Amino acid sequence: MKFILLLLVIIISAAAIHETEFSVHIKGKFLCHEKPYSKWPMDVFSEAERFHYDDYSSRFTKDDGSFNLKAWIKTDAYMITPYILIQHNCWESKQVPHRCYRKIIQPLQPKDVTSNSQTPDAKKVFDFGTVDLRFKHVSEQTVIC
Repeated sequence: MKFILLLLVIIISAAAIHETEFSVHIKGKFLCHEKPYSKWPMDVFSEAERFHYDDYSSRFTKDDGSFNLKAWIKTDAYMITPYILIQHNCWESKQVPHRCYRKIIQPLQPKDVTSNSQTPDAKKVFDFGTVDLRFKHVSEQTVIC
């Protein structure tokens, strides 16, 4: 009888866990020494969990360096703080080869996140702007090689 009660409590608890979908829409353009930084990947994470992409190729910059990324995640968290991760090898000097990557971790604000939908709200677009990656970005992290 105790086993059945325990099993019933576990089933009811599992049913009470509610998962929510969150989505984001991010656009912008990357340059390297004023030239398009094309075919370069970026990712969106929340708590070290990668978002899903409707179109996997959208996580790469286009030939002109622009990107238009829509991503979503399903989680049991009440609220999330997603961030964009860009690792790149564009440095101030083009002449010196660099074996290390620079890393930008740009957090998104709650106003840029759509709740309860895999499709981002058309009014909630995070515009990264046009960024020349040779210069240190405000959200750039120190890279140790």
